Amino acid sequence: MAKREQADVAAKMARIRALVTDVDGAVTDGSLYFGAEGESLKVFHVHDSVGVQLARAAGWPVAVITARNTPMTAQWAAELNVERLFQGARSKIPCLEQFAGEFGVQLDEIAYLGDDIWDLAAMEQVGLSAAPADALVPVRQKVDLVLELGGGAGALRELIDRILECQGRTRAVWDAWYATNGVADTAGFLGPGEEETGPKIGFRRCG
Repeated sequence: MAKREQADVAAKMARIRALVTDVDGAVTDGSLYFGAEGESLKVFHVHDSVGVQLARAAGWPVAVITARNTPMTAQWAAELNVERLFQGARSKIPCLEQFAGEFGVQLDEIAYLGDDIWDLAAMEQVGLSAAPADALVPVRQKVDLVLELGGGAGALRELIDRILECQGRTRAVWDAWYATNGVADTAGFLGPGEEETGPKIGFRRCG
């Protein structure tokens, strides 16, 4: 994709009011770790965690929909106050529809991050579908947006940042996040695009 988001993707980003993400391969790198007692362990990236906080500061309800069922995912979602967690979801469309109805958003106002064929049917229903850089080829071929970062390496945060920047809301959402976290003076912090200092890693302007 060119430096500026393609016009059709930018238009889809402008409508986003809610966020849905898969877990394995989306907010983790897809690796499955098992302890000596058979417990399942996962590694989550702090950038994605802050990204979820930013999404909530933007007023977006957030849902996590995953085919697996693990305590680690439940703990991660609970720590971030994610509005809805659907685990053991063999079909993700009913979860997606329940989430949309409960929070009063249209399906075309939802952004969805997924990486594998489990996600394709649900991603076809939403307004903006996105995949990490290392998602499966059939997924990358079908989504609206292939991100620069991989699953578990900040892909969800990249998606959130790009939508907020495209909506022109980065500064306001950062301020809301700072206030929530007890940072009163943000005068020294600049949002993307507020100061032209040359290329910035991880951001593309939308047009």
